[in-house]
Amino acid sequence: MGAQGGLRRILESERTFRNVCRGTKRIMSDRDLAILKFGGSILQDHECLDVVVEECHRAVHAGSDVIAVVSAYRGMTDLLQTEVDSHQPDLEPGAVTAMLSIGEVLASSQAGFALLAAGLDAHVATVREIGLLAVGDPMDARPIGLDVPTTRELLDRLHVLVVPGYMAVDRAGRLALMGRGGSDMTALHLACMLKADSCTLIKDIDGLHESDPNRGVRWPRRYASIDFEDAKRLGPRIVQPKALELAGKHDFPFLVRSSPSTGGTLVGGATRIEEMNSIGLSDTA
Repeated sequence: MGAQGGLRRILESERTFRNVCRGTKRIMSDRDLAILKFGGSILQDHECLDVVVEECHRAVHAGSDVIAVVSAYRGMTDLLQTEVDSHQPDLEPGAVTAMLSIGEVLASSQAGFALLAAGLDAHVATVREIGLLAVGDPMDARPIGLDVPTTRELLDRLHVLVVPGYMAVDRAGRLALMGRGGSDMTALHLACMLKADSCTLIKDIDGLHESDPNRGVRWPRRYASIDFEDAKRLGPRIVQPKALELAGKHDFPFLVRSSPSTGGTLVGGATRIEEMNSIGLSDTA
């Protein structure tokens, strides 16, 4: 398939996906709102930020405003965790959450630079700025709130809002983290709170599959769509379980795909399997 044909399939897939998604349109804008989450599995370093620029550019020119949720670069959180572990138990919780969030802060800031350099009207928002509130264990918190008016106001002034994944603030204003794969939770929480038209988790795997090809099946079949209960039974490797549970609770379908993509998997639709030719799998990111 040529580049034009591939792009056409992506746009058709995204258009179908937006039609399936639930939720009302935003009151303050006649543009669609697309949530795009970029996993660390596709962001090895700042040189890989082209994918963020390309995906946001495509969405903006298709008529959507975008919230780009950015994970830390691949492996960075693990390196930071090793540093934290070398100081335990001497570090207090605030120091731990601050250390472990460095990766998302760095990657989202550099994504903002890249978007601006490409001519897109972008703003990097902090979780405090948009009031992304979470409760519970500061290392495995659950998001419960968002300053929706402020977030909508930011979106009405520009086309792309960049938000670091994985992190939030608690009721005391202290930093809280949402566990491994927490950027999935950030994206889906924003989508549900803002009643977005679509939410797409962009990873290094083009959807969900029957089995793990790294464990005996070389070319497993891909799900074109899968309902929430069947997705839960696949385990936590691709989508954070808490995020999947949140989407199911709000009956909010979302897409899991790679970039570029030949379609991906619609999570929250009727379960349907299709054949595919190749695949790569990674841990949740």
